[in-house]
Amino acid sequence: MRQTISWHSGCLDEIELVYERAEREEHLGAELEALECQALEEARRSCGLLRTAEGPLTPEQFDAMPASAREQVLCRLGRAGVAGMDLDLPAAAVHVKLSPLFGQVMACSIFVLLNSLEKLDGGFSERISGQATLTLHVPLGARRGLMRWEMLLMGLYPWIKCREEASDQAAVSAPPAGPAQASPAVTPEEKAAATPQKPEKRGFLARLFGKK
Repeated sequence: MRQTISWHSGCLDEIELVYERAEREEHLGAELEALECQALEEARRSCGLLRTAEGPLTPEQFDAMPASAREQVLCRLGRAGVAGMDLDLPAAAVHVKLSPLFGQVMACSIFVLLNSLEKLDGGFSERISGQATLTLHVPLGARRGLMRWEMLLMGLYPWIKCREEASDQAAVSAPPAGPAQASPAVTPEEKAAATPQKPEKRGFLARLFGKK
């Protein structure tokens, strides 16, 4: 498979094992590639949900970031889409509560779920008899497109079967697309011109990710 995201940032610590699984079957690798593309599009479109001292993060700032910083944006948005996970070993069940933002950051959130399932594999999965039920508690209005990624989850982890339940929350409407979101990909030269000088760049990333 052609891996677009390198994950060198380490924000998802088990994700390389997920890719190893996907490479065993061509259709799973193709679906993981598609998930990458959708997650990057979501991160660029929804990066304004994250704020800096200067205001919301813009698509232009996202484009000018190093790859590892874009990964961290993707992870933060994905974690914002997952409100919680509970394990019920006696019932062989995993409950995942999805937040009202899930519809905007679905693919980013699926990467967070994949990382969590990889952590459960070999521990939780070996302590149950048969399959575990992965129940996704989905906000109203956020189910569109989810079944495709449920099939990916079950393909990578045959010990789970997915089911959906409507949560008591409604999905947040996606922000309208603007000219910045429709702008073409920048060239390396444009990225270099848009990237602040080193002291300012470190300060910007520190404010965004809480790094010193």
